Amino acid sequence: MADLRLEVDRFDWASEERLEVVGRWHGIRGRVFLRPTLDVRAADGPRRLLAVLEHKPWIAQEGEEWVVAFPWTGPRDLEHADLAVGSETIVSLPHPGTGGTARPPVAEAPAAVESAPAGVEREEEPPPEPVDPAELARARAQVEQVRAERDTAAGARDAAQEQWRKAQAELEEMRAEVAAQVAAADERRRAAEQARDEAVAATDQARSELRSAQSEREFAQQQLQGAERGREQAVGGREEAARELHRASSSRSEAEAERDEAVEACRAAESERDELVAQSREASAALEAMTKERDAMREQRDAARAERDEIRDEAKAAPAPSPTAVPARAAPAAAAPGPVVQPAVVRAAPRRHQGLRVLAAGALVALVLVIVVLILLSL
Repeated sequence: MADLRLEVDRFDWASEERLEVVGRWHGIRGRVFLRPTLDVRAADGPRRLLAVLEHKPWIAQEGEEWVVAFPWTGPRDLEHADLAVGSETIVSLPHPGTGGTARPPVAEAPAAVESAPAGVEREEEPPPEPVDPAELARARAQVEQVRAERDTAAGARDAAQEQWRKAQAELEEMRAEVAAQVAAADERRRAAEQARDEAVAATDQARSELRSAQSEREFAQQQLQGAERGREQAVGGREEAARELHRASSSRSEAEAERDEAVEACRAAESERDELVAQSREASAALEAMTKERDAMREQRDAARAERDEIRDEAKAAPAPSPTAVPARAAPAAAAPGPVVQPAVVRAAPRRHQGLRVLAAGALVALVLVIVVLILLSL
């Protein structure tokens, strides 16, 4: 054990409950390391500490860093410490907090014999006891057995170190594989986070579009309500015009002929209505335009009513037609020669017919307006 030594880099308390030894072994060839123990002499007496399993299997390489830790309780008062990693591998450590070289403990040499004073004879030392040859043979056999066990243990240590190296290589490969898997997982996580951010942005955009659509829907509902009110007003105007037309047609039989003309005009107006419907589908501001046209038709209706009232007043003011007036209109060829004088009722007839035409046209326009509004609301 003369060449065995431990270059101590640090021997100190790492915490209140942990005592560590860090160093480099030399001269350990052929030695088997077991679980380290630390025999200490402290203020509270000697004790033996067993190494924690953190640094297992405590395999040492020549000149490489080696670490071992021991649990500690009590005050930090340490007088002496021997580190044992095997039955024959024991070194004495320096004082905690300092470095140095730890070597095997040296057996205490016998005290030197004090020189006797001059003139005093020294006592002769007793001769050594004879050695029993059988005991010497047994001791030599035990030495050989220990050496054989040492060689076997060295082979086992080398095999264990080779297995440890292989395990380290496999561990490095596993670490590289795990690192690659972690990198792939990070990449997938980043892709998932990016997809999540895109989904959140799309959701926010969809919510914004939904709010905009809701606003447009509310605005459309308001426009629809306004259009419904306008339709109701138009329906009321149409019904009023129909009542006026019915009263006007029932008051005079001459309106029958005008009714036929109004029917023809209504048919023509239906054709115009179809054209207006086709044009209204292409117009972007049809509702506002129809509203303005409805107001204009109301003004025409009021004008027609005023003209109708004027025709009524004229009809009431005109004299009643004579019995001969009707044959004269039916057969103008039988009249006497000379200037023909039309009666007042005949002169007033075109104007009355014109008023009826205006009234019928107003009613027809109101009907067309109502149909167009209904079509716009159904789109």
